[in-house]
Amino acid sequence: LNQRWKFVGLNDPWSANDYGRQGGHWISQYDFCYDTLGKQRVEHILKFENLSEEFDTLMKQYGLSNLKLPHAMAWSRAKQEDAGWTRQERLTKDDFEDSTKQMFELLFAKDFETFGYEKQSKGNLTKD
Repeated sequence: LNQRWKFVGLNDPWSANDYGRQGGHWISQYDFCYDTLGKQRVEHILKFENLSEEFDTLMKQYGLSNLKLPHAMAWSRAKQEDAGWTRQERLTKDDFEDSTKQMFELLFAKDFETFGYEKQSKGNLTKD
């Protein structure tokens, strides 16, 4: 991509109405996995970047080693290459402006903290 992506679209990113809109896209993964008291309500949490390996390990724990995930990511990348996309045309964290990274890091701070993700922005945006 030849441009940097800046987040636009929310009138007020801190507003509960804006946060919950867009079909749940603004709901943190923490909120799906933990209740309001901070108790984990799902038994297993797998990370997308290690999904295949973690899924295989989980299936072994349950004696279901024959179950495998379809290789959707491999298919997707192959389709992108067939369409003539280059690596530069795939959106990554490096394509976002620092202010956008900061906003996501603040909105999803619990996700970064709980699931062990390193923040990528250079600044320190605050809600106030």
